[in-house]
Amino acid sequence: MLQIISFLGFFKKIRKTLLISIPIAAALFGYVSPNYTDSLIGKFGVMIGMDSFSRYLIVVSSMMLAVIFAENIKEEIDFSRYFFYVTSVFVLNFVFISKDLFNLYILLEAISILAVLMMMQAADKKKLWVSLKYLLIGNVGANIYLLGVLIYYLHTGTFHIIKNADVSSVAANLMILGLLVRTGVFGFGMWLPQFHSNADKTLSAMFSGVFVNGGIYALKLINDVKTVDYMTVLGISLSLAAAVLGFFSKDVKRTIALSTMNHLGIIVMNLTNSTLYIAAHSIAKTLLFLESDKLKREEIPISTWIVSFISIASLSGFPLTLGFKAEHILTENFSSHLTLLVLISNTIIGSSLFKHLWKKFKKGFDGLLILSLPLLYAAKFGFLNVIGVIITLVLSLFKPKRTVYIPVESLDYNLLFILGAAAVILWFS
Repeated sequence: MLQIISFLGFFKKIRKTLLISIPIAAALFGYVSPNYTDSLIGKFGVMIGMDSFSRYLIVVSSMMLAVIFAENIKEEIDFSRYFFYVTSVFVLNFVFISKDLFNLYILLEAISILAVLMMMQAADKKKLWVSLKYLLIGNVGANIYLLGVLIYYLHTGTFHIIKNADVSSVAANLMILGLLVRTGVFGFGMWLPQFHSNADKTLSAMFSGVFVNGGIYALKLINDVKTVDYMTVLGISLSLAAAVLGFFSKDVKRTIALSTMNHLGIIVMNLTNSTLYIAAHSIAKTLLFLESDKLKREEIPISTWIVSFISIASLSGFPLTLGFKAEHILTENFSSHLTLLVLISNTIIGSSLFKHLWKKFKKGFDGLLILSLPLLYAAKFGFLNVIGVIITLVLSLFKPKRTVYIPVESLDYNLLFILGAAAVILWFS
């Protein structure tokens, strides 16, 4: 199938039509597909399957890819770019139906290579270095994950997902740590702010709004195999750290990237109830990165301001937004103290994003304004939520004199941090 679609891409007249119709077809496939579990190439082949979580991620991710590709429709799309875009649709959706741990490793590596190849299309030394750093750190995460998969295989004799399997906690911890590095959760993946700051808006939107969902899906599978106790504490700690660092950032794309790390930390706290939160995050991040170039200017179109405001409000958990409803569902089983910490984290990162909106307006219309409407959601809210909105907007008036960096963002310190975290987690396994 991929070979045929790639061949059709040689015809320029239908290239753009194919580019938009393929992810839409994938979304429809995910929506109508029944639940199933099957094995490719017989009994000892790769296990695949479709469930409600897979279907949900296929629909959300494919629709966001269609939006991203549609934003590029006015530009000239050469065959190599077309091939990378189409391949990413197939690879990502195959991730969402994979129930095989080794196959997940291969597919997530393929997504990473696609991201780097798209990044390296621009012959820029800085982008080449950022891509190399991404590959190096990602490779470390992938190898840690693969070591956990090997231990899992030694215990079970298969790479297939076995829910509540009787396996060593060391295996689960290694796989989770590797995926946290690969997904880009704060500290474990400090390549992400640099990667997004140097990538064009299309690649940033694809990576932050769509590709990260592959890592989230993989984490959900590992969570089904063996639940670990530290994910809640780890998630909120890393979320707050990313929020604080984003508060002291002047670059809009870097701030959005740190916001991705912030929300990934919140998502890993409760993967079971995270579906709506993932959808709200994907839509908002896709729209924000597609508008990021305009947000860098001194004057921004009114429609861009409205799109960005709605997206940031949803990410901040403002009342009357989809993010508010998603945050409520994700935290409904949390203690009051933990829920308050999530609210504080979203307030800090929300104020970090809002400060990029306080600029002059100019006339202009953007079609993304219509696509931001799904982020609106009428739901009951309380006094605490209103206070959170006020605090977020007040904090957004603070503008740092310079962007604050931390040592762990450099390659050597980031690798030391990852290896140190691995040692600590294995010590307590």
